[in-house]
Amino acid sequence: MDIFILRHGDAAVDTKKLVDDSKRSLSDVGISEIENVSRLLALHKIELDYIFSSPLNRAKQTAKIISEKQKKAKLIELDELKPEGVKEDIARTISKQNVESKILIVGHTPLLLSLLNYIISSEEHAQIRIPLKTGSLARIKTISIDPQLKGDLFWLLSPKLIRKLSK
Repeated sequence: MDIFILRHGDAAVDTKKLVDDSKRSLSDVGISEIENVSRLLALHKIELDYIFSSPLNRAKQTAKIISEKQKKAKLIELDELKPEGVKEDIARTISKQNVESKILIVGHTPLLLSLLNYIISSEEHAQIRIPLKTGSLARIKTISIDPQLKGDLFWLLSPKLIRKLSK
């Protein structure tokens, strides 16, 4: 199983109008970041089976942009991917998928960092410092799903590197 972890694109901030953080949209920069990710996946012929997204607007927009070029991928919103979600719940959902699946997880920090650490660290409470800027993409190759989801970090790409690689 290949697990891709994508932090949503850069989100617009209008402090005068901001009442509900869950409704924030992607900025123009964020849209461009995610279009680059989508292009990169297509260039490298990475065909996703599932796209699991947080229900927050900026994550949903991110997932929708990716899904437009990922025709066979099922787009599924998961409440577990809200910022207050629990990494073990997400790991259980991932583990239930076919072992040959390619899965994209779209969400927010610090939850995505917690999930990434949970999957790739060998010690229960180890915390590896990983930079996960908006629009960053990580790829994990799973090594086991039972009794616990575990994998190796195959690569981690910043938005700047994704932009260069997607041309």
